[in-house]
Amino acid sequence: MKVVEQFTDEERLQITRMAMSIIDGWNLTGEQIVFVLGLPENFRVRHLSKFRDDTAFPDDPDIMARASHILHIAEALVTAYPRNPPMRKIWMTRPQRRFRGRTPAQLVLEKGREGLSMVRAELDCTYMWDQSGSVRT
Repeated sequence: MKVVEQFTDEERLQITRMAMSIIDGWNLTGEQIVFVLGLPENFRVRHLSKFRDDTAFPDDPDIMARASHILHIAEALVTAYPRNPPMRKIWMTRPQRRFRGRTPAQLVLEKGREGLSMVRAELDCTYMWDQSGSVRT
C-alpha cells in the first residue's frame, strides 16, 4: 500500500502555482484543465485564476496525485530537452508514435489521471520501472 503524502498549506500552494503554470502551456481550455486536475464537476472554470494566484488546490489525494504527475512530466521534459525550453511545450502537443499518433495532451484528455501516468511513464524510465513492479537488487 502506498502512503499518501501530506502537504502543508504552503507546499500545496507552491505545487498549485507550479502545476497551473505548466498546464497553462499545454493549450487546454478551462473545462479541459478542470478535467485533467480532477476537480469536482460543479467547479467553475472562472475560479481557475485563483489557483494561479493565492489559492491552493483542495486537499484531495486524487487532485494532488494529478498535480504531482504534472510536475514530474515537466521535470522529465526538462531532462529530455535541457537546452530547448520551447520543445518541452511542443512535445505535449505533437503526435507521438508511442501513443498511436495521439498527442500526450490528447491522451491525458481521454484518460485523465491514467493518461497523466502514461505520459509520465513514457518520459520517466524510473517511474515506469517502479510502476512495473520490478525489484531492485
